[in-house]
Amino acid sequence: MAQFAASGADKHLTLLLGAGASVASGLPDWNELAVRLLLRSGAVRDRRLAELLVREQDPLLVAEAAKQSLGSEWEASVRQALYSAPESPSPSTLHFAVAQHMLEGAHSNTTLITLNFDTLLEQALRVVSLRESRLLGPLAGECFEASVHHLHGVVGSVHVRDLVLTLTDYNEILSAGLSWQQALLRHSLRQGAVLIVGTTYRDPDVRKWFHHVLQNNRGKHSALVLLVRQAFRLNQEEFEGIREALTHQWRSVGMDPVLAVDFSDAVQIVQELAHVHQPNYLSPQERTKLIWDEHVSHFDRYQNIYSQQLDADVDDLGGVLHMDRLGTSLWLADGNGFVISWAANDRTYRSAKTLLRARTGHDSPVLVGRALAGEEPVWKDYGEFDESPWGGAVAIPIRTKVLGFPPATTAVYLIGFSGSVERVRRDFPRLEPRLRAIENDWASRLSHVIQNAST
Repeated sequence: MAQFAASGADKHLTLLLGAGASVASGLPDWNELAVRLLLRSGAVRDRRLAELLVREQDPLLVAEAAKQSLGSEWEASVRQALYSAPESPSPSTLHFAVAQHMLEGAHSNTTLITLNFDTLLEQALRVVSLRESRLLGPLAGECFEASVHHLHGVVGSVHVRDLVLTLTDYNEILSAGLSWQQALLRHSLRQGAVLIVGTTYRDPDVRKWFHHVLQNNRGKHSALVLLVRQAFRLNQEEFEGIREALTHQWRSVGMDPVLAVDFSDAVQIVQELAHVHQPNYLSPQERTKLIWDEHVSHFDRYQNIYSQQLDADVDDLGGVLHMDRLGTSLWLADGNGFVISWAANDRTYRSAKTLLRARTGHDSPVLVGRALAGEEPVWKDYGEFDESPWGGAVAIPIRTKVLGFPPATTAVYLIGFSGSVERVRRDFPRLEPRLRAIENDWASRLSHVIQNAST
């Protein structure tokens, strides 16, 4: 978060979202969209061959073949390929975080730009506005549409506008001189910082526009690009192996890379941006360490309190699930990339040195490690070769609000049960309200730990 302190984001922030923001909502990335268009057009009839063609060539060039074959059906086919799922896509947590950031401050302090065709960002703005009781009346829809700048056009559920998808489309924009898109990016960087999220930066127009914009960056505001290891599909060792190259390649084109691990990190970063310039600001890592250090300082006290509460939770959950064998435990993050088994319903520990530790991340081999890096409960069935006394388990991330800063995941609540996940999830309509209550109770309990320590 320190990279944002001197970026110019306190003056004005432009958030530019790429395809990665909408992939989490179930929409295709550029490669998959090109494959779908090839198959829909009949230019290629075998998915394996279509994927091979897209992999070996520029998807923008591949899209030319589909457009040529489809003729007058081109725009309708793009809409069908983009929204191929039977249910309508919903905004992702990143869309909501961006919408929340814009609506929490003055609209003039934030610019929203997207490379995506969908209108999920506008949907998120409407939902957040309603939730925060800020509906602007009959003109709200028009206001939200005007708030989001689509550099490559819009493909809605019933209309298509200014579509830029094929190589020809891109070349026409680039040959037209100073476009409105380039003027917008130039104006944005003169006002303050630009943060790019969820794009591989292979759009030829965006690269050219930013080249010119960064060359004339007289205000010296930062253009930051968020790079998430999860998007690269690399493990920790592999990512470390390319870290230096990633840093050099982005800095060489005038951008500041911000390297993170999980998609949830991108959401957290956006949520933090409105607070990062406060004089007493503490990053999520620092806030997590505060909670951990306070627990270690009063080890025996929290062991006894938490073990008793976890045991009471077992009785409560047993009444909902009608199971004889249940176990609960609380795992705390230490702020250094690990989550630790702090307390359990059936025991108390004598020393922090004896506690189990698991590395966190979307690809952690341990259930609680993955849950800490996620945004929703993570379920797991245990087989005969797993070293577990349970048939299944669910790990629930606990998001804690500390010192008035945005909630951050600082703990995981683990429930082990004798049955299978399928058996437990059949009771989920009855179980979900209790899980939400447990999640809220523990979030409040951890928050009060820091409040009590600070007073």
